[in-house]
Amino acid sequence: MNYSANGIMKPLLLKSIIIVMFFCVSCAENTTNDTKDSYRIECNSDEEEQVNTGFNGRIATTLGGEKTDKEFHSAPTSLRIDKENSFAFTTRIENAETDQYFKVSIWRKDPNKTSKLVIDGEPKGIIYLEKPIVVEKGENGWEKLEIEFELPPAVEAISIYARAPSNEGYFDDLVIESFRRKEYPEFRGQSGLHLYFSEEELAFFESEREEAFREGVHFSRDRWSKGVLSDEKIVIPIEARLKGDWLDHMQGRKWSFRVKTREDRTFGRMRSFSVQTPASRNFLHEYLAHELFTDQGILTTRYSFTPLYLNTENFGLYAIEEHFAKQLIEFNLRREGPIIRFDEDPFWRVNALTVGTDRVEYPYMPVFETSRITPFGTNKVLSDTIMYGQFLIAQSLLNQFRNRESSIDDLFDLDKLAKYLALMDLVDGKHGFIWHNMRFYYNPVLCKLEPINFDNYTEEYEDGSATLSALVFDKNSTYLKYENMIHSFFGSEKLLELYLNYLEEYTDPEFIQEFLVQRDDELNEHADLINMEFSHYNLPEDFLQSNALDLKAQIAKLREKRTNGYFTDIEFKEPTYPFNTALTKSLVPYFVNLYYSKANANEASLLVENYNARPVQFMAILNEQKRELYSFDDLILDNYSGQLVDTMLSMPYFTTAKYAVLKALDSDEEYTAELSLWKKNTLKSPYQKLKSDSSSNPNQLFIENGDSLILKKGDYVLRNKILIPEGKVVLFEAGVHLNMIDSACIVSHSRIIANGTGQERILIQSSDSSANGFNVLQAHGESYVSHTTFSNLSTLSYKGWGLTGAVNFYESDVTFSHTTFEDNHCEDALNIIRSTFLVDSSFFYGIYSDAFDSDFCTGQLLNSTFDKIGNDAIDFSTSQIDIANCYILNANDKGISGGEQSTLNVTNCTVENCNIGVASKDLSQVNLKDVEIINSNYGLVALQKKPEYGGATLRTKGLSIKNCETKFLIERGSSVYLEERKIEGTAKDVYEIFY
Repeated sequence: MNYSANGIMKPLLLKSIIIVMFFCVSCAENTTNDTKDSYRIECNSDEEEQVNTGFNGRIATTLGGEKTDKEFHSAPTSLRIDKENSFAFTTRIENAETDQYFKVSIWRKDPNKTSKLVIDGEPKGIIYLEKPIVVEKGENGWEKLEIEFELPPAVEAISIYARAPSNEGYFDDLVIESFRRKEYPEFRGQSGLHLYFSEEELAFFESEREEAFREGVHFSRDRWSKGVLSDEKIVIPIEARLKGDWLDHMQGRKWSFRVKTREDRTFGRMRSFSVQTPASRNFLHEYLAHELFTDQGILTTRYSFTPLYLNTENFGLYAIEEHFAKQLIEFNLRREGPIIRFDEDPFWRVNALTVGTDRVEYPYMPVFETSRITPFGTNKVLSDTIMYGQFLIAQSLLNQFRNRESSIDDLFDLDKLAKYLALMDLVDGKHGFIWHNMRFYYNPVLCKLEPINFDNYTEEYEDGSATLSALVFDKNSTYLKYENMIHSFFGSEKLLELYLNYLEEYTDPEFIQEFLVQRDDELNEHADLINMEFSHYNLPEDFLQSNALDLKAQIAKLREKRTNGYFTDIEFKEPTYPFNTALTKSLVPYFVNLYYSKANANEASLLVENYNARPVQFMAILNEQKRELYSFDDLILDNYSGQLVDTMLSMPYFTTAKYAVLKALDSDEEYTAELSLWKKNTLKSPYQKLKSDSSSNPNQLFIENGDSLILKKGDYVLRNKILIPEGKVVLFEAGVHLNMIDSACIVSHSRIIANGTGQERILIQSSDSSANGFNVLQAHGESYVSHTTFSNLSTLSYKGWGLTGAVNFYESDVTFSHTTFEDNHCEDALNIIRSTFLVDSSFFYGIYSDAFDSDFCTGQLLNSTFDKIGNDAIDFSTSQIDIANCYILNANDKGISGGEQSTLNVTNCTVENCNIGVASKDLSQVNLKDVEIINSNYGLVALQKKPEYGGATLRTKGLSIKNCETKFLIERGSSVYLEERKIEGTAKDVYEIFY
């Protein structure tokens, strides 16, 4: 297909991909096909029983249904079926080979489109397909249905048939084509991704795949196989494992892999990613969703397409999907923080009993209630004190949301959540709303959660009418907890208002048209690649436009329900289920949670939770080799019956503790359950605690006048942490002297106006050096600070909530003029994140570490002076900044530093007596014009610090370097342009010199 700039899809001509010779036999022939690579069976409604031969013997087709001449595709008859006589063209194939490829088609006439073409395997549960695609339209309402599949392991036989579960349908001309192996198109002219594994590792993948098909669900053995990745330019050592829970990720030879590179290498600036068939995420639907979310600043994984080769063999087109690691967070312009999810293991263990070869019927099991909240990159999180503390807060926030214990206003970044919900409705990506598909990022700056867009579609997705999430529930109905997760968002009046505003914006035809036009070339390129292998896929020409029209028609109804109070005081009623104690005992260890954490130097805490419908006895703690470390005497927890059954134990602390031994009381069999090596945090977050603390009321310091909070001229002592809500304007009059002691601070969600004068400066200081900073977070409108001094401040550190700057502005535009930052006692004197700023005629002096640190910003730094700086004077990351007329001296590290793909334009500046004059790192470009570097150890340095980036560039005009021991230190892969002369880097491992 082609995708034009005006959003209209144009069907592509079908391309010939593989040329084969089909082996056709008559209906009565019965010969062997053992030496053939393919065969073809054609059946119509002429004969009652038709016999053909496959690779391994006889294939019989029974017509069934009712032969009729009322309708037919090929004269003179067809088969009519209905719910009373519901099967036709039943074909049974035995002894088919694993990975044998089938293409099955049949002609159907059915105005209701309820009759189906079905592929059904034996034993039951391994393969069942009933959603064919329409590949051709005929005359008089006839249409050709087609299903392609590769036979998975452990299938003993397959049946192919037409079925009408309700209304009547007519069927004719069944064709079955089969090949020993599916052949993939050659993507000539396209660079591809190559994965290489030893024969031993490939055999291991095959055995794991076979086990998955026996169980009905894939459970990773958590064994990573060493291999090599290449994109035809570079070679990277990797580890990989099979990926996916459902078996579509291992159907045929097109397996899905999770790949991670060595720590010092990345691929596509990612260290961890998945490769899978693009069909599993519905091709361009998923791509467009990711692009939309990225455009609107909502966290999502990177997503693209590539041909893939496994040990030189072509495996066709794959989708590359980023995994959940710090690179995802930083690429989306966020500070690093934990990514968390609900543990899926109990859910999939129960599902395995229903889809495998030994499936059983099962009652409701508390899979959602049992699921722990777990971090991605567990080992890293648990080994890092700061990250572990952040994870505990994140865990509590998500637990509160699950149990509806707190307002979502205190748990989530509401603006980003509202965008996420509105965009999910626009793309109709409801699969991503399923609880075990949801992912969350803990934003350590805001002490709140953000949703991460992921896994919007499945292979079976069908375009239909889009529906507003807020309208798909009845608040008077009974819901399971996991069913009301999305609905409970709309109990927030603030969220609902934001959600409605974004719906209006995103359903505007101009919004969608502009988005599509910007991606016209990319869509055409991806569509051409996809159609080379998946010739029948077409992204509907009006996919987003149609969804927008559907949603727009519902907005008025949503506003009416909101006005009528429908979303006020939503109380979800939960059903009571009997828990079947006879359910298979193999589930016992998966419905027990064991939180094991260090309480002090020698003592551990063990929180034990039993969600089994039977009493469970806990017997011992084991190490990784499953040797006993500690035993329990008669520790028994009663069965779960809707209320959590738990106990907290104290015991000796063992650094090697890994497992627990337990058994159900109605069984002698013992099971091993893995310990969760962290605390279960049920405390409110630091932000919630601060908000609920009466001493944080801003009226204790400010005078309220309408929407303004005013601090009049005078001397003040503040001993509390003040939290200012959004929607205000905070005014500091000239001549204010505010002394913050006893760890006091200001945290404002409203903009600040602090306009001192040359005669009456504003002073914000801490006489005891304890102040927890001056913090402005997500303030609407621009803040203005002039003729103000911030002195002797530290940074926010409150019950695990910490920032880095003495003065912090986050998603809050600001102008500083004639402002002094001096004698701070924390990482940054001024830290501005995700904002636009102007800093003019300001002074940084006696700084403990970095003076001015900016991340993900655009701004200007003008006419300012830096002196006696403990680390970097100016350190900007992923920012676009103009720096002019600045004087920087006595910085113990870098005078000016641009990192992580920044662009700095530096004009008429002097850098004196610093370790490094100017540094450019990690794909940054620093442009210097009329810059002087004096008496420094290094003049210019360019290097790569992080593996997910690349080399850096410095461009100079009118550069002067005097009395510097090393004028240029340029790493291989980086470069410096002196006027028009290019100097290529030759140094190695420059990172190790400075870090």
